[in-house]
Amino acid sequence: RTMHVGLVAFRSALPSVGFVQAESNNVSGATTCAKAFDFANTAGNCLVALVDANNNTPPTVADSKGNTWYRAGTVGKSGPDQLSVFVAPNCAGGTNTVTATMGSASTMVMTILEYAGVVSAHVVDGLSFQASGSAGSFSATVNVGSVNEILIAAFGVQAAGDQSAACSGY
Repeated sequence: RTMHVGLVAFRSALPSVGFVQAESNNVSGATTCAKAFDFANTAGNCLVALVDANNNTPPTVADSKGNTWYRAGTVGKSGPDQLSVFVAPNCAGGTNTVTATMGSASTMVMTILEYAGVVSAHVVDGLSFQASGSAGSFSATVNVGSVNEILIAAFGVQAAGDQSAACSGY
């Protein structure tokens, strides 16, 4: 049993940042995992893709609008299971499908998110990834440089039936 957690802080450009939309998809035994946003992306917003894949190498991410995607980080622990966080700042507007691609067939879970009010360059302010090979609890911390930032926590679980839950107060 392997669990992963990733924390990523994104710099804000406005006094407040906002969640716009999210979608997710999962596939088994495939080299690609694709998902369209339900609503058109707003030009200038920030897109995030969280990809948990059972493969020894991190995936690549692209979309139908031709946005540039950067891998913020990847964490893996004993075996092929890996959790990767990707970001596409200052996205193009319009309907959009995001695709994660692996070099070989894999089980993948991908969540895509859109946020408004994130800076258009040097988006990531801090990140931290942790992996645990046991059922015990663990945590990751990240230091941020300013107020009004977006903090995204991503969790990946290797064994079927494993669950994670937020601590009290969240």
